[in-house]
Amino acid sequence: MGTLSNTHALQDRLLTVAKEEFAKQGLKGARLQKIADDAQVPKATLLYHFKSKTVLYQRVLETILSAWDEGFEELTIDAEPEIFFRRLIDTKIASVRTDPLASKLFAQEIIQGAPHLDAHLSQQVKPWFRQQVSILEQWMDEGKIRRTDPTRLIFLIWAATQHYADFQAQVLTLMNRQEFDVELATDTSSFLHEFICNSLGIIDRKSTRLNSSH
Repeated sequence: MGTLSNTHALQDRLLTVAKEEFAKQGLKGARLQKIADDAQVPKATLLYHFKSKTVLYQRVLETILSAWDEGFEELTIDAEPEIFFRRLIDTKIASVRTDPLASKLFAQEIIQGAPHLDAHLSQQVKPWFRQQVSILEQWMDEGKIRRTDPTRLIFLIWAATQHYADFQAQVLTLMNRQEFDVELATDTSSFLHEFICNSLGIIDRKSTRLNSSH
């Protein structure tokens, strides 16, 4: 049991170090020797656990996507629209704050045409995406949110949240901030949530219901 635990701990450390190297240098520029040195293990040990640089890169991507998938699991039709968008935005902004390298590495892979994510996008992301579009369309039919293009709405939310990871240096400079801390993350989430909800008429409808009850 202890040996298995130690193996998992070592692999986790290797993946963490590799994520930083890949985020900084890309797949082509990253060096296995640098990863091994930073993880304080022989290169042979690294290759024992991950047979090649490509295998290691794919495992890093899988780890990132697995963590993101867990964060979105609770987003279902049963949630109220306001809560749905709050969770969607909070989950993404939280990942930007706690693991900005993950967002940057994912963006780099997408920009390159997603050669190592094609299967994941087709088999996992697309079904999830269609489910979210279906939820939004149902809410529109029920009058819970204003009618709009659900596909582009999701793209808009992705773009707005991803910006804080991909352009974080610019964001911090223009906002005179040293880091993307909890306060800035909370303020950002609140702004995006209010903006999206107002645009979809969610806040107005909620206020109308509250006023009519008095």
